[in-house]
Amino acid sequence: MKVIRTSCTSDIQLTLPITRAKEVAYKKLHPELHQPQEKNAMITPYEFHELCCIFPRCTDEELQLLVSDIRENGLLTPISLYEGKILDGRNRYLACQMLNIEPDYVEFDGTAPLPFVVSRNLCRRHLSESQRAMVAAAIIELQRKENGRSELTISEAAQQLNVSERSVYHAAKVLHDGTEQDVEAIMSGEKKVWAVANEIKEQNDFILSPVDPKKLQVKEFNTQILATARSMRRTMDSMFSLTRWSNEYKKLHRELRTIIFDE
Repeated sequence: MKVIRTSCTSDIQLTLPITRAKEVAYKKLHPELHQPQEKNAMITPYEFHELCCIFPRCTDEELQLLVSDIRENGLLTPISLYEGKILDGRNRYLACQMLNIEPDYVEFDGTAPLPFVVSRNLCRRHLSESQRAMVAAAIIELQRKENGRSELTISEAAQQLNVSERSVYHAAKVLHDGTEQDVEAIMSGEKKVWAVANEIKEQNDFILSPVDPKKLQVKEFNTQILATARSMRRTMDSMFSLTRWSNEYKKLHRELRTIIFDE
């Protein structure tokens, strides 16, 4: 195993306050972090750093292409390590595992690991807007302090990931209120972030505001009464056109007021 040290900076200005409050969000976004990695006696075992996992894993087809490329050309880009974990190069590491090849590693010794990961992945990954929105929401969570406020606004995160603010808002909704399956559906490209956010909103609205059978019955009565009243008014108008204010009409008018309004 060859390990060299390198320092890398980026134009993206971010800091990295990570707290235990992010644990639930991380588990939804990256359930693989909470599962033991498959061991391979041929290469050094490393866990994936949380920052490494803010971007989605490549698909099985893409991983197979990467395996073929490394088999033919070797590993051209070393895997970056930080805090004893893989910071950048998760897919390359998995491909090397499949090939039983010990990869080369570089130790990241810069001061800004988050912008390093964002810069490296945005340059070489073709992500959809929904996937980039989920990354933006994850970065906002990484910037959240113990007081609940994040150093990064939705507007700033949207600009850095080149997505709309509305998409980031939807992604934050999914990250906070959705399930691991909801997040995976977006990160895999199966669903759009806005569609999943709307599904979650509809489910929560149903849970928080269950349908009251009495309200449905009252609504039905209201509809029936108004329909009857309109029909009665048309009939009364027809009668008035014939009788005007005759005694018969006046008597009917009084009786209706008594029946309807108890006068």
